[in-house]
Amino acid sequence: MNKVALGKQWEDQVACYLIEHGYAILERNYRFHNKEVDIIASKDGSVVFVEVKYRAKKTFGDGVESVTARKKQNILSVALHYMGKKRYYNHNARFDIASIENKKLSYIKDAFHLESVPLWRN
Repeated sequence: MNKVALGKQWEDQVACYLIEHGYAILERNYRFHNKEVDIIASKDGSVVFVEVKYRAKKTFGDGVESVTARKKQNILSVALHYMGKKRYYNHNARFDIASIENKKLSYIKDAFHLESVPLWRN
């Protein structure tokens, strides 16, 4: 299976996990310019931006470690665009990471916050 198909398979599994846990899926692979968020969901009045990371081995670190400051900035950029486009001015935003390692899903709520993202321009 190629990398793109494998990524889609794991994103599908994460989407199912979210639905099973009471989330509504709003968007998949939402793009703004050259940036993307894997899954945008909602639950309890919050809009949740989910980054899905798969690692077959920990040779290069785990999935959570692979979400760099630049990746967080990109997710934030997409989130701000999405929230404005949808006029979700009174909704909370949350940033989660779904990390798959050795075919086991770990879901990290509030994996990072706006304050932890450096706000430089590309």
